Amino acid sequence: MATFQTVAMDQRGRWHTFARATSDQRMRTFLIIALVATMPVNVIFGDKQTATNIAASDIFMPLGILFLGWSLAKGRLLLPVISLCLLSLSSIVASIFFNLGTYFRNGETARVPIEVAKIAWLWLLFYLFVNLIRNRSDLRLVVKVWVLGSVAEALCGIGGSLAYQIGNIDNPFSEMFRAQGTLGDSNLFAAHLAAGFFLALLYRKLSRTASQWVFYAMGIQLVGIYFSASRGGLLSILVSLLFLWLFATSGKQKVAVGLALLLGGGAVLALSTTDENGLLASNPMTERLKTSTVSLNDPEAQQRARLWRVALDGFFDSPFFGIGRGNYASLEADDPNGAGHAHNTVLGLLCETGLVGLGSYLAFGSAVLFGLVRDWMATRFREQRNTDGILLTALLVVGLSGVTINIENYRGLWILLGVVVAYCRLHIGQVDKREGVRSVPVRRALA
Repeated sequence: MATFQTVAMDQRGRWHTFARATSDQRMRTFLIIALVATMPVNVIFGDKQTATNIAASDIFMPLGILFLGWSLAKGRLLLPVISLCLLSLSSIVASIFFNLGTYFRNGETARVPIEVAKIAWLWLLFYLFVNLIRNRSDLRLVVKVWVLGSVAEALCGIGGSLAYQIGNIDNPFSEMFRAQGTLGDSNLFAAHLAAGFFLALLYRKLSRTASQWVFYAMGIQLVGIYFSASRGGLLSILVSLLFLWLFATSGKQKVAVGLALLLGGGAVLALSTTDENGLLASNPMTERLKTSTVSLNDPEAQQRARLWRVALDGFFDSPFFGIGRGNYASLEADDPNGAGHAHNTVLGLLCETGLVGLGSYLAFGSAVLFGLVRDWMATRFREQRNTDGILLTALLVVGLSGVTINIENYRGLWILLGVVVAYCRLHIGQVDKREGVRSVPVRRALA
């Protein structure tokens, strides 16, 4: 009887381990798909001074918070760079505290807890993906869902743009002729698709069995970027492609990419013809993209310069803690043409959170990227170096987009940073020992 009880207890213990692992995996898979697929679906409430961005993925965040709590209870919660997280939150609170008078004068005291909640929400999203990605299969799933979701996003934007141009139908997927999909902004739409383009390359590296659909996806993403008519997006992806070509490809790949760029350049020239009888007549997208390098006297260039001057003036007024998170719009309250934001991530953060706030963001980003950059520069394995370079390029293209738009609240950026942490843990030898110990019984039970 004793022997039977020992065997029975052993079998029951193994079964419970397997059941917990399966339940945990299903929950992580569901959250990964739900959050990444719905992240681009955005709705903006309020005017330019009280604008608050709500994403469809926020619906699933309470379940994600429960998952983080469950991970904490099981001793599996991962909290990298937690000190920098607290520093960032403290800098936001400090910028608000030292500018409470501004909120009271503007009658916007209700925005104080909203601004704190917004940054805390983004940190929760980062830590959620750090903990959701427990193995390489999870990492591939995040990348695959992003790529597929960006294809759907591109098709929405392209369809909206064509509907406006051909049928003169106003729709939420385009801003006049410029595709914006469900993101509500053509420049952010281009940045999201550009990140998806490089993540498609990353998926090819992570999944050796990836089929040819990845290349079709990349083609659709590029067409979507073209329909966005985003000059900043176009320049960002061109610079990122140049970086990838120089630092993350082999000799043969350099030749192939070089030829592709030459063909792409020829296609752009053909699309940009102003001859009504040319091969492809001019259209609103190419007319706009042809002005990617404009004169400083151009009205749009002057408008962007004015936004940056306003941000710099706000920074000089309060260089250490800024004018308060979300208060940039109050600087142009009397300007009917004001954008409500600085159209530059660094200047926007300097203006609203000062040197302390910007410094905390830069310290966090540097800490997250340190392991990836070090491995990319030091590894002796060409395949590993190329894979590192592709992931760096996906971050680079989003970062470059931040030169012309504000991306600090873009949820995709925080997901990508979580992906970097997980990638370093899973692919650069920083093994999660606790996961390894717990996964052994599961594999044995499956066997």
